[in-house]
Amino acid sequence: MHLRTTLGCQGALPKYTEAEPGSEGGKTPGREIRGDFKGLNDRTGLEADGQLPRPPRGSAPPPSPPRHHRQPPLHHPPSATAAAALTGLRFRVASGGGEVPPRPPRPRGRHPSLGGRREAAPAMGDVHEAPRPRIGTGQLAQHIGQPVCFVGRVEKIHPSGKLVVLADGLGKHTTVELSEPLDEEISGVIEVVGRVTNQATIMCASYVQFREDKSSFDLELYNEALKIIHEFPEYFPFGTGRNT
Repeated sequence: MHLRTTLGCQGALPKYTEAEPGSEGGKTPGREIRGDFKGLNDRTGLEADGQLPRPPRGSAPPPSPPRHHRQPPLHHPPSATAAAALTGLRFRVASGGGEVPPRPPRPRGRHPSLGGRREAAPAMGDVHEAPRPRIGTGQLAQHIGQPVCFVGRVEKIHPSGKLVVLADGLGKHTTVELSEPLDEEISGVIEVVGRVTNQATIMCASYVQFREDKSSFDLELYNEALKIIHEFPEYFPFGTGRNT
């Protein structure tokens, strides 16, 4: 018996035919033979007719139970007692274990406050737009024609009300000129914004008076601060007129 292989169109599986007796070289077509070749099925997983095997249908697996996301507990702010205890603990840790009393509350009104700014020369409104450094009496000659800010204590007021002499706290005096006479009584420490004249006086554009009902203004400390500001202008641009 001679077997020959031809390709069929059903499932692209090989067809095996048996040659008739007396045929030469298998030229005579014979009967078609189909077989269930287990070896082919084992290797390819296909049936003899070319269909894919289907797994048996069964009931779907039960769905997994939903995951319960556990939310973190809410932390309520501590009470005043707990906050005070925590503050005391921090003080003890910072001091190496010793008892350190907490800082007492700062009383109000201990520092001098500012009064309302008064416009002395409305025509000099541009002075407030330009950079104006804070200076002392010894720096007036270096700022001729420039807007400045000066702080001093009122020493004398001219009867005309247009001249005010201010002491800088270092034994020097500066004269402040006003375009109009004063319409109010001023005393104590005032801050003047104006322009330095050729006579090394200050033509006042506006001024503000410090209220010293609780404590006095320390002019000596203020002058020490001015020295530091002008010695390190890169750290105090607002006090030197670079960016005011």
